[in-house]
Formats: sequence, C-alpha cells, structure tokens
Amino acid sequence: TEIPVERSVAANTEIAGASVVIEVGSSLDNGSTQKSYSIERTFNDQATVLHEYLRGMVPGTFSLSATAKELVTCSFGFTGSTQEYTTTRVSGLTDTDATTSGQFDVFNASSNVGSITEGGNVIDGANFVMEATIEIENNLRERNAVSSLGAVSIGSGEFVVTGTLNTYFDNKDLADKVVANTESSFSISFNDNAGNTLVFDLSRIKFSEGSPEVGNKDEDVMLNLTFQAILNATTGSTLKITRFDA
Repeated sequence: TEIPVERSVAANTEIAGASVVIEVGSSLDNGSTQKSYSIERTFNDQATVLHEYLRGMVPGTFSLSATAKELVTCSFGFTGSTQEYTTTRVSGLTDTDATTSGQFDVFNASSNVGSITEGGNVIDGANFVMEATIEIENNLRERNAVSSLGAVSIGSGEFVVTGTLNTYFDNKDLADKVVANTESSFSISFNDNAGNTLVFDLSRIKFSEGSPEVGNKDEDVMLNLTFQAILNATTGSTLKITRFDA
C-alpha cells in the first residue's frame, strides 16, 4: 500500500499536517508444521479429585459462526493419541481464575463485527448479511500400530477452508459471481469494547453454489452462498488471522 507524503522541495522537509498512525498487528497463516497439545479436565466434585488427560491432541477442525442478533461462536475439534484418568495431577500445572485481568469480552454479531468484505468491498446496503461462517478442515487421520493402544502419530491431510454467506437478495452482483465462477475474496473482523481486534482474511475464494431462495408471501428473498478458499501463491497461505491489541 502506498501512502503519499508531501515534502517541501526547497527545505527538503515534511510539510506539517495531520499525523498518520499505522498499526501493525500480529498475524498467523496456515502452515505445514504440526503442533500437538495436552488437554486436562478435572472433576472437582468427587471425594478424590480426578484428572483426565488427553495427550497428543492435534487441532483438526475449526468452525466460526456470526449470526444476526446472536453471540459469535466458534468450536475446535482435535484428534489425539492417548487418554488417562488419574488422581495425581501433572506437576507444575496451575489454574487461572476466569475473572482475572487479561480476559476479554465475548463478541456478538450486533456490535462487535467491525466489517464484512467481499471482493475488497464492504458488504452493506442491498446485500446485508444475515449469517457468515468459516469452516477449517485439516483432514487428520490416526496412525495405529500393533502393540500400541493409542495412535502412534497423527497424519495431516489437505488444509481446506470453506464458508457460507447468507445475504438478502436485492441485486445480482453476488449471484453473477456464482454463475460466472468469478474469483473473489472474503474477510470478517471483530472488535471488542476495549478495542482489541481479530481479522479473518481469505484473499482468494470462489463461490461453489448459491441461488435466490424464494419463500412464502411477505418473506424476504435470501441468497445463501457457499464458498471455498484457494491458496494464494504470493503469500503461500490460504487463511490469515491478524490480531490488533488495544
């Protein structure tokens, strides 16, 4: 992105004017390095406190949904290697109270959605969005072996990102892209009340299906679109998530 700056030719100095602030957030792209985690669940209501440990847990799926007048929700799916119940907690683990500082507000789809863009343009006016979703699938598989109860490793498959856009059908702009198989882009950003921001950016997508859904009398005509993200050869990624701290 180019930002023009006026300079005085005679004095070779910047002309005084309004200041420009450029914020650079921390970003995460999909990669090829597999990471695994251990998950602990504790049952405190038993006479002897019991701990459950799920080990070698690799994130396999992610689902994000923003629906009008509802909380923004997301979920993760894992594929792992072993499970264990024990009364002895792993050494060094500590608990963080949910009410301590550093916890953030829950996003809602009414006041915490910064923008929804398609093809570089904010979706508003005629084609307001009723619901937007993003789905990630890593196509994981368990590698099992004789003499091993749990999986000896987790295999990774293709990184696939799909999504949906349910919009009001007031013009044919989006429908034309389905018919013509036109490449586009999609992003959605969320801002909490403190000013923290998350941006999900898919720089290349193609719509796979979508046609106007005509309901009953006195109902709005909706255009429910589905899309799939495509690898961006320039950046080497399909999805980028950027975080801006307040």
